[in-house]
Amino acid sequence: MRLIVRSKQDIDQPVIGFLIRNRHGISAYGTNTKEQQVELGAVHRGEVLEVVFSFNCWLGIDNYSISCAVHSHDGEAYDWLDGVRFFRVTSQHLIEGIANLNGSATARRLEHRVEPSAGIQLQEATSA
Repeated sequence: MRLIVRSKQDIDQPVIGFLIRNRHGISAYGTNTKEQQVELGAVHRGEVLEVVFSFNCWLGIDNYSISCAVHSHDGEAYDWLDGVRFFRVTSQHLIEGIANLNGSATARRLEHRVEPSAGIQLQEATSA
C-alpha cells in the first residue's frame, strides 16, 4: 500500500495510516506509521511524504474499501478520506469469513471398537 501525502501545514510527528473495511463496514485490517514505529519527524508545509506499507493481504471473498488518514502523534485528526479505493476479492475456492487463512485439511481413519455398555468409543490411532 503506497500513500503519498502533501502537508498543508507544519506538523510535528504526523501519523499516516489506512484502514481496509468490507462491504458491511467491518474493519479487516488497518495500521499506521506510529504502530509500525516509523517516525516522520517534523514535516513542513508543502512537503510531500511517501509511506509504503507491506503486508500479506489474505482477505476473504468480498468487496472492500480503503480509508486513509493523517493525524497528530496524540490522535488529533488532520485529514480522513473514506472510500479512497475500492476492490473485490474473488477466489476459485469458496471460503467463509473476512480472512483467508489459506487453510488445508487432512483426514485419516482411526481404529475403534464398540463397548456394549458405552456405545461407540474412539481410540487413538496406533503408529505403524
